[in-house]
Amino acid sequence: MRAIAAFYKQRHQLDKALTYSMAAADLNDSLQARKNRYNVSYYEQQAVERSQAGRIASLRHTQAQAEARTRRQHLWLLVALGGLALLGGGAGLLWRLYRQKQRANTLLASQKLQIEEQAARLGALDEAKNQFFANVSHELRTPLTLILGPLDTLLTNPAQQLPAAVQATVALAHRQARRLQQLVNRILDLTKLQAGRLALHPTPTPLGTLLRRVVSQFESLATQRGIALHGPAAVPESLRLLLDADKVEEILTNLLINALNHTPAGGSVEVAVALPAAGEVYSITVRDTGPGIAPAEQARIFERFYQSPQGQAQGGTGLGLALSRELAQLLGGSLTLVSELGQGAAFTLRFPAEVLPEAATAPIVAPGEPAPESALQGVASTLPAGPVGNGPRPRVLVVEDQPDLREYLRGLLAPTYEVLLAEDGQAALGLLAREAPVDLITTDAMMPRLSGTELLTHLRADPAQQSVPVLMLTARADDAHRLAALTVGVDDYLTKPFATAELLARVHALLARHQVRRQFAALPPEPQGEPEEAGSPRPRTEPLLAGPVAATHPAPPARRAEANAAEVLGHWQVQVASHLADERFGPAELAELLCLSERTLYRRLGQLAGLTPAAWLRELRLTQARQLFEAGNFTSVAEVADAVGFGSPKYFATLYTERFGRRPADYRP
Repeated sequence: MRAIAAFYKQRHQLDKALTYSMAAADLNDSLQARKNRYNVSYYEQQAVERSQAGRIASLRHTQAQAEARTRRQHLWLLVALGGLALLGGGAGLLWRLYRQKQRANTLLASQKLQIEEQAARLGALDEAKNQFFANVSHELRTPLTLILGPLDTLLTNPAQQLPAAVQATVALAHRQARRLQQLVNRILDLTKLQAGRLALHPTPTPLGTLLRRVVSQFESLATQRGIALHGPAAVPESLRLLLDADKVEEILTNLLINALNHTPAGGSVEVAVALPAAGEVYSITVRDTGPGIAPAEQARIFERFYQSPQGQAQGGTGLGLALSRELAQLLGGSLTLVSELGQGAAFTLRFPAEVLPEAATAPIVAPGEPAPESALQGVASTLPAGPVGNGPRPRVLVVEDQPDLREYLRGLLAPTYEVLLAEDGQAALGLLAREAPVDLITTDAMMPRLSGTELLTHLRADPAQQSVPVLMLTARADDAHRLAALTVGVDDYLTKPFATAELLARVHALLARHQVRRQFAALPPEPQGEPEEAGSPRPRTEPLLAGPVAATHPAPPARRAEANAAEVLGHWQVQVASHLADERFGPAELAELLCLSERTLYRRLGQLAGLTPAAWLRELRLTQARQLFEAGNFTSVAEVADAVGFGSPKYFATLYTERFGRRPADYRP
C-alpha cells in the first residue's frame, strides 16, 4: 500500500496517494494491533506457562517434599518398628533373664538356707563336741582329786616316810596323774581357743631362765633314753621380754616331748634361739635327728587328733602340735616345720615380744620359780592337828555324790572335826532337819536331785541355816559357774583337783570366822546412848585364826540381824571397794567412811561377819587378790599385792598362803 501510495505520489496523484497512504497506515495499524495482540497473547501465554511451570515446579517440590516426608515417615516407621522389635526382644530377653535370675536366686536362697542349716548343724555338733570335751574334762577332775590327793599325802606326810622303792613308785604314779591333769587342761585350752575365750597374759620374763627351766625338765628323760639334749647357747641374763611365758613354755614342752618321742637312742635334740634385731621377731627352734616327716604328712601334722602313721607306735593324743600352733598364732607368731625323710625335723616358734629394761623387772619373780615363802608348811603348822581339848569338835557336813570322794573328804576332816555325810542336796536337807545344827557345809556343785547351788538357795532361805558357812567344791572353773555360786551366797569355793592343805586351810578359816560371829551374836545388846570415849580400851582386833576351832552351836541368834547381814555387808563392800588399794585405809578410816564409831563398827562386824574391822578389811583384800589370781588379770605377785593395799609382797604372800592354803606363786597369769 505504501508503494502504491508512493507511486501515486510520484504521479502527483495525491488524493490516491493519500488514500493508499491512509489505507497503508490503517493496514499497518491493523497489523500492529494484531501483532500487539499476538504479542500480548504470547506474553500472556508465556506468563501462564511460566506460572504453570512454577506451579508445576512447586507441585513437584511439594510432591518431592511429600515423598521425602513419606520416605522419612517410612524410615521412622521402620526405625520405630525396629525399635519396638528390639524393645520387644529386649523385654523378652530381660524377662527371660529376670526369670533365670529369679530361678537362680531361688536356687541360691535354697542353697544358702541349706548351707546355713548345715553350718548350724555343724556349729551345733562342734559346740556339742566342745561341750562334750569340756564335760569330760570337768568330770575327770573328781577322780583326779582322789588320785592326786592321796598321792600328795603319801609323798609329803613327814609322819609316814615311805621306803625308797615305794616312794619312787608313788612318785611315778603322781607324775602320771599330773600328766593326766595337764591333758585335761590341754583339752580345756583347746575348747577355749576355739571359743575365743583364751586370753594372753604377758608378764616380764627372763628368756634365758625360762629356756633353761624347760630344757632341764627333760634332761633325765633324755638321759634315760640315750638321747643327747642340748640347750640353747648362752642367752643374756639381762634379756627380759614381755610375753605370755606360760603359753611359750607349753609350746616348747610339746615340741620337746614330740622330739624325744621320735628320736632314737644315740640321736640328739637341740634347742636353738635366734635373737633378732630391734623390732623383729624372736625364734626358738627345736631340732631332732629322728626319721623325719614325709612331705605328704607335713600338711596335716598340725591338725587336731592327727597322728602320723610312722609315729603311731609312739602313742600320744594328736593334740600337742595342734594346740602349739594355735597358741603360737594367739601370741601373734607362727609355728613352722622343716623336715626331710631321714634328716630329722625342725619346729620353729616365732613370736614378737617387747624387750624390757632390766630395772623395770628386777623385783619380779620369773614364772615357775619358787616364791620367797616356804611351800605349805606354814599353813600346815596353823591348822589344828587333832580334837579340841575339852570342848566339842566342830561339826562339818560333807555333801558329795561320788562315794569315793565323800569317804576321802571324811578321812581328811575326821581327825579334827565331827563329820556328817550326805550323797546329794536333798539328803543334806533331810539330815539337817533331823540332826543337830552343823558349823560348816562342804558341798559339790553338780549333784543329782538337788545341786550344790540349789542346796545353797534352800539354806539361805531358811532362817535356822542361813548363817552356816558353805564351802563349794566344784570341777568347773568357769566364771559363769563361779558367779552363779557367789550370787546365791557361797562363802568360799575350791576347784578340783585341790591340795589337801588348801582344803584344810579354807575349812579352818571359815570355821574360825563362824566361831567369832557366834561369839558376837551371844553378847548382850549394847546400851542405847552409851557414851564412847576416844581413848577407851577396845577388844583386840585380830581373830584367832591360828588356834584350834571349837564347836559353837548357835545360841538364840538375832534373826533379823542375820537375815540382813548379807545385804548390809554387801552395801559396805561396795563403799569400801574403791579404798582397798590404799595401804593406809584401816579400821579408823573404815569407821569414818561408814559414819560409825570404831566401837560400834567392831561390834557390828563381829555380829555380821564374825570378824574384826582389821580382819574384815584383810579378808576383802585377800579375796580381791584371789579373784585377780584366778582370772589371770596380773603380771606379777607384787602388782597384785599393791593393787589390794599391801606394801610388802612377802607379807602379802604369807597371809595369802595362810588364808587359802595356796601360794601366790602357784598361779599363772
